[in-house]
Amino acid sequence: MVRRIVVAVLLLSGTAVPSTVQADEVVVREVLAGARAPGGATGPFVHTAFYPDTVEAKRGDVVRWTFPGSYGWHTVSFGSLPERVFRDDEYPGHVAFDEPWLFGHELGDESKACGRGSYWNEPDQPACVLDEEAIGGQLSSSLFDRFFSIPDPDSTFSAVVDLEPGSYPFFCKIHPDMVGELKVVPDSEEVSNPTPEEIDAAILADQAEAERLRARLNDVDSAWDPAAEEWVVQVGGSTGRVDIHEFMPVSLPVDAGEHVRFEGGTHDPSSVAFPADAQGGFYALGSCDAQVCAPGPVNTSGVPWGMTGWAFPWACDVDDRSGGLPGVPFSYVPARVAERTQPAGVRRGCPVGALPEMLLSAYMGRPNRSPGDVVVPGAVHMSGWMSPEDTPDWFAKLPDGSRVLHRFDAEFPVAGTYAFACLNHEFMRGTIVVG
Repeated sequence: MVRRIVVAVLLLSGTAVPSTVQADEVVVREVLAGARAPGGATGPFVHTAFYPDTVEAKRGDVVRWTFPGSYGWHTVSFGSLPERVFRDDEYPGHVAFDEPWLFGHELGDESKACGRGSYWNEPDQPACVLDEEAIGGQLSSSLFDRFFSIPDPDSTFSAVVDLEPGSYPFFCKIHPDMVGELKVVPDSEEVSNPTPEEIDAAILADQAEAERLRARLNDVDSAWDPAAEEWVVQVGGSTGRVDIHEFMPVSLPVDAGEHVRFEGGTHDPSSVAFPADAQGGFYALGSCDAQVCAPGPVNTSGVPWGMTGWAFPWACDVDDRSGGLPGVPFSYVPARVAERTQPAGVRRGCPVGALPEMLLSAYMGRPNRSPGDVVVPGAVHMSGWMSPEDTPDWFAKLPDGSRVLHRFDAEFPVAGTYAFACLNHEFMRGTIVVG
């Protein structure tokens, strides 16, 4: 069970935060979960690192992780890795994120709610107690995101350290490379953490490395693979500390009949969708906002959701899995769910007893190939989610046992300009120009 303790802390703003803050005689150690790209750019860069990577603290200190409102999403999680992040949904042909993965388990039970500040106009939660029991139960923040963190982009997760001296790893459930370490030092030793200036310098250095990688991958001349005699488009790229959510090269000239290989470049999956009017984002098949959940239409057209609206829909997941309703999304069966959410009320943007979830259309999670991988005007050719071949199973495996793709192939026998898009990241767009 996650225990709670009330700790007064100071609210901070800015790119970097002090490594130590004194508040009511409680020492607060600060960590950024990700970072704002210098200059305030919202894409294509996502910093997939904690700043600092290692934070030192003593027993009784509070560690506070701040999501700086940048593009992307992160968690702060202690304990074992999830078994998987995707599950089959009751609605046919769809895949959903597993709710305990998406949200910290403490958010499913008001008596255990802790650690989260500024969550959809709710009061700040007391700091969690980070002890051996909490780590064994996988103490985790809920999702930090530019959407979920409304109205306060600088949302926080806090925990009081109640551990013996030693090293305790933490990680992000969305970015397998994003790991950190809490080092609990004995009372007899001094604590040493980076200064705000050192943190700013680390962010700038990571950004500069990502910009160099982006420039190299956008070089059209280097996109030709002479050994395979085919073109290569990177579906995103990563330095290990910064993800680049962009097709690289963003525009590729090829001759009719030539082969193009798309390669997953970030562990945070992206996708390739022809034609490009498939949209990525939220809010379809019903929607939730800070006040209410509205049921949406059921897709009976036989047309992929990505072709008719947002391909990354939003729903309310019933938190009470008893009574034969395991993970039924609110937006599809409002009559059945209403019976379990009466009396009416709203909590975290959903009816009482429900939590928000994200549901993926089958065309987001699984490939939909045109015959022979041949793309011609009007052909629907979608990769589903893509990530590198070394993506861990817990993030890459779909409910049917298959893995998300690490490569996707296409040929273009007919001259023309073919626009494509990522269903996951709304600003990822590219073109293949066939001469």
